[in-house]
Amino acid sequence: MKRTILILLSLLLAVNLTGCAAPEPPSTAPETETAPAPADFLGYIRDVLVPREGLASTDAHTFHLSSDGSLPEAMGQAQLGLLSACVRDFDADGAQELVTFSLASGDGLDTYLGEIYYTDPLPCLLLEMKLYTADENGQISLSDSVPAVAHLENRSWGPMLVRLDNLDGVLYIISRAAMEDMTTYGPRPVTIFHIEQGKFVFDYAGKVSWGQSTMKEDPNELLGTRNFYLPKPDSSTHFERGSELPDPELSLDTLDASLEAGAPWLVCGFLLETHNSAETSMDMTCKAGDATALRQALETGILPTSEIPDGHLAEDPVPEAAALDYAAALSDQVEALSGIRMEVVDADTSDEQDTVNFTAPDGTTCRLVLSSQSHELLSLRLTSTTWTPDSEWIALKDAILSCESLGLSEDDTASMLGDISLSTFSGGVELGNKRIVIAAVSQCFLIIDAVDQP
Repeated sequence: MKRTILILLSLLLAVNLTGCAAPEPPSTAPETETAPAPADFLGYIRDVLVPREGLASTDAHTFHLSSDGSLPEAMGQAQLGLLSACVRDFDADGAQELVTFSLASGDGLDTYLGEIYYTDPLPCLLLEMKLYTADENGQISLSDSVPAVAHLENRSWGPMLVRLDNLDGVLYIISRAAMEDMTTYGPRPVTIFHIEQGKFVFDYAGKVSWGQSTMKEDPNELLGTRNFYLPKPDSSTHFERGSELPDPELSLDTLDASLEAGAPWLVCGFLLETHNSAETSMDMTCKAGDATALRQALETGILPTSEIPDGHLAEDPVPEAAALDYAAALSDQVEALSGIRMEVVDADTSDEQDTVNFTAPDGTTCRLVLSSQSHELLSLRLTSTTWTPDSEWIALKDAILSCESLGLSEDDTASMLGDISLSTFSGGVELGNKRIVIAAVSQCFLIIDAVDQP
């Protein structure tokens, strides 16, 4: 028994002594971090995207479009596919991303702008934008996409252009489309995006005159986007920055040279020209251009990149309170006299003038321009929706001519009131320091301009 106890005590003592032994010194070997595997974006384009989408032709192509055909189908499959690719650190997170642009066939209703001013499906040529990111192992996958940064309808002409700009270290992707028969018919819509945490952020839908469309509201308000200030003219020098070639002179022969001269800001472009046009059909010629040298990169294995200098984008300036107060007071006076409320839908400012745009319930619009310095009226333009005077336009015309804030005499304006012959005052009448024109061309106009006094 004593022997057994002694053995147990010996074992306990050995265990305690072992537990009290000096601890092992900490390792001094530095911890190693595994660097993320580099993403082979160019290889991904070559091995995955080109076989999947095809590579859009950059040669001029002439085709025939019937009245019941769609533009992308008439162009042919060879003209569709991947057009351009940019590899950059778009969101300043230390890792590069791949953004691609492709010509594709689609429905205008699926586009950001189309969803607010189309009511029916409309086959369109889409300029798709896709974002690809890589994980720590270099595996590349689709992170986000935009159905169309720009699109063209069947009876569109002029260019689609995409460019980059740098504002306070953030890269913005700016696009615009050409004239379109169902939407803008003149001014060109602009969209602006940037990238955050692997997703596109829709920043801006250009303040365009909606033309033949019934849409009158500010698209930024409808889409919940912010406003940017685009230096005028936003359709030419702003997009062609770095190029000696002004935008209105773009042609099938000069597109490639213009894109090359506009690098590194310009990304890609597409031109569509119409000839032999008839009611039932037309002949068209298209040409796509790539400023990212993608086709050369697929041969050389090197996708060129360069720094984007700080650009022209800025937050949209707001007119001074005095201009907005004047506009609100005018709207109140007009409503009191006519019973029709004109709502402010848009306001802009520059060094010389503030501009406020109104719209009335039935579509009549009013554009008010004031001096940024004196806040005095420079011009007022009331425009109807039709070429013949309707009741809303007549009521608003009479109310504006009777507003005390415009300082017009009742005796002088009495003959201008009511449903009058518009040709009577189409040549203009000067009343004090204002010139008044009432006329009709494709629409009815009341124009009041300030004139210099001798």
